[in-house]
Amino acid sequence: KAILDVSADISAYNTFGWINETIDRFERTDPIITPRFIPCCSNELMNELKEIVHTYDIPIQSHLSENPSEVELVKQLMPESKFYGDGYARFDLFGESAKTIMAHCIYSTDEEAELMRKNGVYVAHCPSSNMNLRSGIAPIRKYLEMGIHVGLGSDVAAGESESIFEEIKQAIAVLKAAGLSAT
Repeated sequence: KAILDVSADISAYNTFGWINETIDRFERTDPIITPRFIPCCSNELMNELKEIVHTYDIPIQSHLSENPSEVELVKQLMPESKFYGDGYARFDLFGESAKTIMAHCIYSTDEEAELMRKNGVYVAHCPSSNMNLRSGIAPIRKYLEMGIHVGLGSDVAAGESESIFEEIKQAIAVLKAAGLSAT
């Protein structure tokens, strides 16, 4: 079976159905909207996702500025956007009225980081994934000094484990490799 839906409408319909089936089913688990990243989503799908996020008041998580070629691809796909995060913001999926968690944020510009801070976007730092893919080292200290909320994520697609404890170890190793202190 294909994992791609034929259209944005079908994807949104399926997502609405899934949320309706699961939203109150679990005591400690809530749905979250997860577009893979902007290059995988049409404008129509992003508009549909915005409607879902705001209808159910559920958060969104995705990737942001993980590697230079991805950042460049988003510029080509959305030339009207000032930077990668602005592509999400154009669909009201970048903080403010939608709780937003963005993984990686390695190559976020100062302007993008400032919008993250202003809009209350959370950063999910995924050191194992970033090291395995050789994406780079996220400027976490800078984000913390700016007042951006930062947490750890496992991004198991490219990471090594689902264990957040392993990510803590990796985060410390990344800090050491970058010549930074964990304090």
